[in-house]
Amino acid sequence: MIPIGKDPLRKEEMVTVKMSRTRFGVPGTTRERRRRSSVRALLALWAAAAVVWWVAPAERAMAQTAPDTTPVQISDASLRAKLEAYLSKTSGQTITRAEMATLIQNVSFEHAQWNAHLVPTPTAPATVITDLTGLEYMTTATGTVLNYNRISDLSPLAGLTNMRRIWASYNRISDLSPLTDLTLNDLSIKHNPVSDLSPLAGQVQLGTLNCDTCQISDLSPLTSLTRLRSLDLQNNYISDLSPLTGVNSLAEVFLSDNLISDLSPLANRNLRSLTAANN
Repeated sequence: MIPIGKDPLRKEEMVTVKMSRTRFGVPGTTRERRRRSSVRALLALWAAAAVVWWVAPAERAMAQTAPDTTPVQISDASLRAKLEAYLSKTSGQTITRAEMATLIQNVSFEHAQWNAHLVPTPTAPATVITDLTGLEYMTTATGTVLNYNRISDLSPLAGLTNMRRIWASYNRISDLSPLTDLTLNDLSIKHNPVSDLSPLAGQVQLGTLNCDTCQISDLSPLTSLTRLRSLDLQNNYISDLSPLTGVNSLAEVFLSDNLISDLSPLANRNLRSLTAANN
């Protein structure tokens, strides 16, 4: 007999609801609160990691692309004046590394008013350049003209790996070793006291080489320059041309005023021009 006012399903329903709370995590249970807290903690960690992953590289990239405002030390007053003109600076104004890197093509420091070859014993005017310190930051430059100065040290150019052309004629250069690691296409060092061409042995891309009026006697460093097309060796002390036997790319060779008696190493060539007077 069922007592009046009692619902026989009530107890079963209560059990079912309690089990449902436990199984499906109805809000309010201790286990569910813990689980939700753990999930929130994991989501927070994931969000923090995502921020670091995205933001940190961006910050690094910004740091890497920020202009380098470090001042460049330039001790030669004439060089500084030329750079100030190129960079539209007032006299004595700071020149930064970033600004030096904006100098790209055909950067000329030639002394236009002093043609040394026209004067037997030239007296250098006060405006010639003697020290290239500071040009090491001209890192994007592909060419430079240094003719008619009093430069003896090329070491500031040693790290300019984008450089393809250097004209440094009529100076006081005797050491070409700073050019060893460059990849030059065109080099002019005429009227310099250069005697050793060995630093050029690895310049396999070199197409034009002008060594007119130097102090060269040994051409063996040129044997590997198989892309050399124009070679000017006038007014030197050369007697042996055999190192040029395998340089079949040559189209122009200028050999006047040397000590050469045998031109056979240049035989069977399609030379466009060959001069060998006064040998």
